[in-house]
Amino acid sequence: MSETRIGLLGYGTVGSAVHRLLGEGAEAIGRVTGGPVTVSAALVRDPAHRPSAPAGVLTTDFARLRDD
Repeated sequence: MSETRIGLLGYGTVGSAVHRLLGEGAEAIGRVTGGPVTVSAALVRDPAHRPSAPAGVLTTDFARLRDD
């Protein structure tokens, strides 16, 4: 099983909902994709505006998102 890592462009209403839905449907998504799908990073302008995000997910560095 290989892990699929995705990056989100933004972590507002839509980005945070996608992250939540990926977590809630992890088992079903894993069966279809052949492995877990995880959010590796979410690009935001100001991480301080998203205090509910899991630690280490938010970044202001596009290169981190692009290169991961």
